[in-house]
Amino acid sequence: MCVHTTMREANDRGFECLLLADCCGATDPANHAAALSMVKKQGGVFGAVADADAFIAAIAGPPQLPPAVGGGGAAAAAAPRVASVAAAKPYAFDFPLARTALVMIDFQRDFVCEGGFGAALGNDVSLLRAALPAAAALLAAARAAGLAVVHTLEGHRPDLSDLHAAKAARGWLPPGLRIGDDGAMGRILVAGERGNGIVEEVAPVEARSGRGGGGCAAACRHAQRAALLLCPSPLLAHTAAGPLIFA
Repeated sequence: MCVHTTMREANDRGFECLLLADCCGATDPANHAAALSMVKKQGGVFGAVADADAFIAAIAGPPQLPPAVGGGGAAAAAAPRVASVAAAKPYAFDFPLARTALVMIDFQRDFVCEGGFGAALGNDVSLLRAALPAAAALLAAARAAGLAVVHTLEGHRPDLSDLHAAKAARGWLPPGLRIGDDGAMGRILVAGERGNGIVEEVAPVEARSGRGGGGCAAACRHAQRAALLLCPSPLLAHTAAGPLIFA
């Protein structure tokens, strides 16, 4: 849900979008299939879909000149180099490497780990964890290629001042399973709690090394769309509504 809604909003704001199907998931396989299908409807109404291997191969190969720029000269020298995911559906996805960013959405313990909030709700989190190997390979390749990387988390302020009443009541959850309640990994969906941290397999560089990672940032959001689209990360400033890759 969170990946799909964020991608749709990005599309509405003028970003070219590519969704990597094996780098995300849902606790109901039918929902995952429906989300992928919806992106590709009407010739790609919200963008295109591919898998991690196809994207990794595209950024690992030598970049090319845009099709509209031929020959040599000053125009060719100044043109941004592009890569292409030819296997993307419903159309080949061409993107300039220098203006492309990877957006990793909500790989947090609360959602993907046994013992977390999602598992406590009865969700089969193994369906989400199945995306981690492809997502980890994608993240490593994006870093090696110099792409900007933004990680998002769904989390609220400790005082819950950003939690609106409708969301707080949604689901009619019992005490102990509501946002802000104490859970097995700290307060549920509260920024800074252990459950709100990103799993090690795809952790931001700064979380792994204790120092700021080049081209990497984390953004916390309190809605089903990413905060980076409401308050854009400085890392995305160079994209100028360029392509976004979603996982």
